[in-house]
Amino acid sequence: MQKQKTGGRIGILAAAAAILVGAVALVGLVYAALRDTTSAVINNLEPVVVTCDVNETFDGQTKSDVSITNTGEIPAFIRAKVVINWTDADGYETWFTGSSDYGYSVTLASPLNWTNENGSSVINDGYWYYNGIVQPGDKTDDLIASITENLSAAAAADPQYHLKVTVLAEALQAAPVAAAEQSWGMTYNGSSWTAYTAP
Repeated sequence: MQKQKTGGRIGILAAAAAILVGAVALVGLVYAALRDTTSAVINNLEPVVVTCDVNETFDGQTKSDVSITNTGEIPAFIRAKVVINWTDADGYETWFTGSSDYGYSVTLASPLNWTNENGSSVINDGYWYYNGIVQPGDKTDDLIASITENLSAAAAADPQYHLKVTVLAEALQAAPVAAAEQSWGMTYNGSSWTAYTAP
């Protein structure tokens, strides 16, 4: 009876060992299969570029046909700020703000498809927002038809100052609209901009 019991135990232990070896082998095969068939997925995410350029014609005295081109890769909102200064004979900006001998005249584009953030018609008063979405490669309608330096005959004969007009333009991706509104503090109703009103 003792031999049968010992033999039975040996048989059970052998069977258990065989099952364990088989399980280890199976796990190894599954791991090998996963290891051999699974490869890394590489996602190269490129940043979206939102840029713009100012278009203008300048003949030395008059800046005209001022618009902005979306040079980026996605549809964009565009705004512009016009900074007007006087420079001295060496081209340096001065404290001078104009006089009866030194002035300028501005003609806004007509029709004007831009909104001033302050509801102003003064070209150098705050930001001007283009009332539309500009596609990549397209440009806005003109903001300024012309801006001209006006000097008296005496000043023109020996100018001490010259007009300097700088157009600073910004482009912002058009989607999501809420992000643009929050960033610029304005509200876009689908066709034009209005001053932001808190909900």
